[in-house]
Amino acid sequence: MAVSTADPRPTPQGLKARLAPLPALRLVPVRHHSPRCAHHLRALMREFRPTHVLIEGPAELNALLPALQHAQARPPLAAYLHAAVGAAGGKDIATTVWRCRCYVPFAAFSPEWVALREASRQGGQVRFIDLPYTARLTQPEHQEHFATAPEPTLEDEPAQLAPGALDDLIAASPCRDFDEWWDRHFESGAEANTAEDYFAAVLAFSQWLRTHHGNTDDADVAENAAREACMAGEIRHTLAQGARCLVVCGGYHVPGILAG
Repeated sequence: MAVSTADPRPTPQGLKARLAPLPALRLVPVRHHSPRCAHHLRALMREFRPTHVLIEGPAELNALLPALQHAQARPPLAAYLHAAVGAAGGKDIATTVWRCRCYVPFAAFSPEWVALREASRQGGQVRFIDLPYTARLTQPEHQEHFATAPEPTLEDEPAQLAPGALDDLIAASPCRDFDEWWDRHFESGAEANTAEDYFAAVLAFSQWLRTHHGNTDDADVAENAAREACMAGEIRHTLAQGARCLVVCGGYHVPGILAG
């Protein structure tokens, strides 16, 4: 599935085509914990009726699916992941053991939570398709963050994925920060009539963000590339089984998945 993401001025129809590159595949770009994304995702799932729902999230969460999809599970809740990772020092330096942990939170308005519950209602299969959490601890800076940050969460936010890219956008608007800008354009519900229109707009913003991310740390670039390759591989594997597949992931990663 080779799709160009270089067009700086994509058309609405072109954007919709990228999100439906095959009859049996729908890509859904979201912002984590966005109520409007969750609303339109539910509508899209009821229209598309996928047999398989693939969600951006560490592969370890698949072992927790019986609990996450249990009838008595009620948000807000979070999965807790932890690992002991050895970081070898020099010849005469003892190995440092990083005890890393993080939370993967779900709220009632999280698109991922809506995907889990709606898939259960429709009888579809669910799988988390991102790299395992332990695989993301190969970089020392990641080990330190997940070992020392107070209650760290494992999620991607535009301001984290593309630091500095949003400054001019916000400065040219009446908004005080990115959250207010996002609320104005993507949570108000005033600018999209259908789920397809809405997610095409999210993809347009995500492609702009990816194009204007500026200088990003090499380790972050490599990690995102590995994650997107992993997710693209899981999608190919699922489609090869004859599945009708819907993919829920952060909008920033959709162009990378399409390229893969």
